[in-house]
Amino acid sequence: MKTRWKGFTLIELLVVIAIIAILIALLLPAVQQAREAARRTQCKNNLKQLGLALHNYHDVYNTFPPLCVAAGPGGWDAFSYPSPGPTTASIPQQSNVSGLLLMTPYLDQAPIFNAWNFQHAASWSYIYPLHTASTVQGNPTVNASLSRTRMPVFKCPSDNGADYYASADQYYSISGTIEGGYRTNYAMCASWLHYYYQHYWKLMDAWNMRAFGDDKFTNIRDWSDGTSNCVVMAEQTREHWNGALGGWSYVCHVNMGIDFVGPFQKLNPNGTVAQYWPYYRINMWDYPGYYTQSYRPGRLATWSTPGSLHTGGCHVLMGDGAVRFISENIGAQTQAALGYVSDGSNPGEF
Repeated sequence: MKTRWKGFTLIELLVVIAIIAILIALLLPAVQQAREAARRTQCKNNLKQLGLALHNYHDVYNTFPPLCVAAGPGGWDAFSYPSPGPTTASIPQQSNVSGLLLMTPYLDQAPIFNAWNFQHAASWSYIYPLHTASTVQGNPTVNASLSRTRMPVFKCPSDNGADYYASADQYYSISGTIEGGYRTNYAMCASWLHYYYQHYWKLMDAWNMRAFGDDKFTNIRDWSDGTSNCVVMAEQTREHWNGALGGWSYVCHVNMGIDFVGPFQKLNPNGTVAQYWPYYRINMWDYPGYYTQSYRPGRLATWSTPGSLHTGGCHVLMGDGAVRFISENIGAQTQAALGYVSDGSNPGEF
């Protein structure tokens, strides 16, 4: 008698494996979508917390925090450029403290704020002639451990970019011996020209104003277009083709907020054209004219550009505390209207 072994034949086993592989292939996209939906919700909640912190700060001080305090990255003071520039003796020592740091007590991070020593700069960043290494306030290494603290509220969970800037230089690091702080995916909205001109907002007409400025104490009445019509904070990715991010606690070279006005031209009151870089379109993943074949989702064209790794757009914080998801296909004029806070325009539906 022949013995009959019970079990699968090779063909049957291969068929079962193939069926399992097909099922996994069908289920994997659904799992990934569910995970991204959860990350997107967390990102939205982060911005919501920042909005509540902004308004709680305003309730206490009757003003919003400035973009930053005593910035060193800005080159020339807006009132003195191009010459004569202010002497070293006439300018304050740079602190480079960011507005996000001032908000920490309202983000359940009072221990960090209380431990911070404001007698010392948040970063030694200095670029243009207005400041030098000798004008840095105190010793920025004193607060370095606080700057490098991981803060989930400042990180978009969909962004897999580096958490820290990995070089100790005068551009983006904390000091000449300590690299960058923990990065933030969220920043206040301000004119991109703040990277070069300190207090540039003092020269801007009301119609051209963004939500924040360096050393600028903004009241809610300054957003006269209506708080529900103004973008005051936005997302950015941690990687850029042009420029880099330092840390959440300080401003540094070209890290002077996000300019949401975007690629839009319109006439100044005197009839001249106001020109903005085209690279401020949401989710601009390439940097044409500078890097060939540079398209790479997750790496924005340049500093001050809004964008995210969420498909199709990015989250923004409106002046009334609401969080909206703005499509990367938004019209240039509508995007600009959302970036201006007192130009009298209404963005309409978006």
